[in-house]
Amino acid sequence: MVLSHKSVPLSTQTKLALCMDIADGMHYLHSRTPPIIHRDLKSANLLLDETFNVKICDFGLARLRDYNTVLTANVGTIHWMAPEVLTGNQYNESADIYSVGIVIWEMFTGQCPYDGMKQVEVRVLRCVYVVRMLFLAYMHCKHFSSMPSCECSNFASLCYPSLQCRWHCRWCRKGCGP
Repeated sequence: MVLSHKSVPLSTQTKLALCMDIADGMHYLHSRTPPIIHRDLKSANLLLDETFNVKICDFGLARLRDYNTVLTANVGTIHWMAPEVLTGNQYNESADIYSVGIVIWEMFTGQCPYDGMKQVEVRVLRCVYVVRMLFLAYMHCKHFSSMPSCECSNFASLCYPSLQCRWHCRWCRKGCGP
């Protein structure tokens, strides 16, 4: 894949342009009525044309957002899967934004996430990480018992970002965030 392959050097300017193309494509999907959730966004599902324009492909797992039903958990490729999808919690189109972040990480590091690991190994590693972060948040709050409970919640949300706090692609063009 060109986005993460070291033998195809991309300038920082090209990488940033690719990021904006990805954000524009996801914004298009998420701004439909109802929003389209890709659910398997990864570098292998991003095609480049001869002028390096990004085209999002493979909509086999995509769904229209239905506000009255819960989406299926554990859908997509685990290496790029948002924590709330992995753990079976309720999610929305912001799960795609987590995947965009992993793709951007790939582009700038030239590495695939969890390279060489099997899906089951990645699942265990990620679940252990989440449990560890939540435990640390609990211990932090327990140690500082005078800390207001809202600060404990804020600390935990930093360790395990919630879908409500995740960036949206529309913010990329506006230069602002949550």
